[in-house]
Order: sequence, then structure tokens, then C-alpha cells
Amino acid sequence: MVISKLLARLIVSRPYITLGVLVVVTVALGAGAIRRAEPPDTRATLPRNSAVARVLVEIEELFGESGEANVVTLLFRGDAFTPTGLSQMDDLVVEIAGEPSVSTLLVLDNPIVAPSTILKSLLQVENFDSIAQEQINVVVGSPEIATLLTNMRGTDSDGTTQVTIAAIRLRNTGDERIDIAERKIHELAVADEGTLSVSSISSVVIEDEYKKATEEGMLPLVGLAFVLIATLTFLFMRTISDLLLTITGLLVSMIWIVGTEGWLGPNALNIVGPPNSLTTM
Repeated sequence: MVISKLLARLIVSRPYITLGVLVVVTVALGAGAIRRAEPPDTRATLPRNSAVARVLVEIEELFGESGEANVVTLLFRGDAFTPTGLSQMDDLVVEIAGEPSVSTLLVLDNPIVAPSTILKSLLQVENFDSIAQEQINVVVGSPEIATLLTNMRGTDSDGTTQVTIAAIRLRNTGDERIDIAERKIHELAVADEGTLSVSSISSVVIEDEYKKATEEGMLPLVGLAFVLIATLTFLFMRTISDLLLTITGLLVSMIWIVGTEGWLGPNALNIVGPPNSLTTM
């Protein structure tokens, strides 16, 4: 109470000094916003039992991902074990392997694991243009290959759409080259046209989607909060001055919080870690 009275008296008697101090502190703390670290990648923030975490573990076990290799998983939705489906898969895999940003990072041992490459080898053909569906069915149904292919296909969450996977294994260079390669693979996969719908899963793609969802999801929430607070403040106070003071106080407090997070974070004093989804919200 004593401190509150002293501060109130100081503000009343020295309003310009108080405003000056607030401006200086706000500018000083606001400068820390540019030092605010990026949120950690999703591997460090995903719950261990979440669906995405379980899928990543299964992919790692299936394709033997290690600390030296990153696995980009291609997802083909639709009936992939047809001449047209396998042709589309094979063309995409060849295009990805020929991309300069990707080809230089392919591991030496089994860089590409795809049903199309496996069936091409078994059928001893260069492409699937002259292959009949019956020939594919015979190879796919053979006991020697059926188990492997079973691990590479399943159904989507709707319970009916078939999903077939392929894997691109890249050397983990530990720099931006691996990020560029994974994003390029995703770009080629999404842009691929044909009877199959194609997408990709990788650490960088999941991290990009996570950041995008966090940033895009935060703006409408903050905007809604300001609208609600402004509306309630005006209803209770019924004065424009109180409304403006409240909104200004909220803006200043947000600048202080974000700036303090930057000054205390890894890119400045390194007292706290990078922000996560909770601190961002």
C-alpha cells in the first residue's frame, strides 16, 4: 500500500517524468523483440504419445533413420499399385533424385525406398508403360514381397483411401542445406499431378507447419481479445479516455513481455530458453 501511494503521488506530481520513463523502458525492452529466438522444432515439443510422434517413430524404425540421415516420407493417397499409379510414383521419385539440392545429399546406402523402384527391379523393366495390371498383381501377391509392401501401405483416417509411402534418405549436414532439400521435396510432392494425391512428411515440414499454425492462430486470438476487452471496458467505464488507457496499457505490456523474452533468451543473455507454443500464446 505504501509503495502504491508513493507511485501514485509521483505520477500525479510528475506526470511528464513518469511518461518519459515509460517510453524509455518500452523502447529499451521493445528492442529485445528482434533478439527473440525462434520456437524449437516440433521434435522437442511434441508429446511422446501424440499421433505425429508415433508416426515419426514408426518411420524411423522402418527405414533405419539415424543421427547421420534424415528421412523424408512421401505419402501417395489413392490406388498406387496400378500402372498409372506406379508411373506417377516413379516419375516423382526420379524428379526428386535429379533435383540438385537433393541429389548432393542422398545417402550412399539405399537413398530411395519406394514400391515403384522395387517393382521395377522385380519386373525387370525401365518403366510401367507396357506393364499390365495382372503382372503387377502377381508380383505384389508373391510371399517374398508381400510383407515388405504391407509395411509400406495402409489406409487413411477415413478408413477407405489407400495410402502408400516411399522414403528419401538424406545426409544430415546440420546446416540449412538439409532444410532446403526437405522443403524442395515437399514442394515437388505437393505440385505433382496425377491419379495419386501426394504430400510429404519430414522434420522441417512439420516444423514449418507448426510455426505457421502458431503465428496464424495467434493473430485472430489477440485481435479477439482486444475487441472483447475494448468492448467490456467501454461498457463499464463509458469513457473513451479509459478505453484508450486500457488498450495502450495492453500494448505496452505485450511489448514488455516479448522484449523481455528476447533479452533473456538464447540470442541475448541466455537466461531462459526459446519460446514455445504456450509462451507464444
